[in-house]
Amino acid sequence: MKKLIGFLITSALVVTLMAAYSLPPNVPVTRQDLALNTRGEIIVESKRDIPGRDFPVYVKRMATSEEGHINEYIR
Repeated sequence: MKKLIGFLITSALVVTLMAAYSLPPNVPVTRQDLALNTRGEIIVESKRDIPGRDFPVYVKRMATSEEGHINEYIR
């Protein structure tokens, strides 16, 4: 009986999570909002927080068909 209840709770949780992933975002982000260039890159200004000091950096996010890459450059 305990196994059945555990299975039902786990199943309900999995179904709920799957439904949540299929929902659209509250605020859609467009290509122009991200400043995405024609090569699929986004470059934004950021800070690297090291205790006692913030270093200004550029963060470059590259979208590829396989995965994304993130690089960081000092400003």
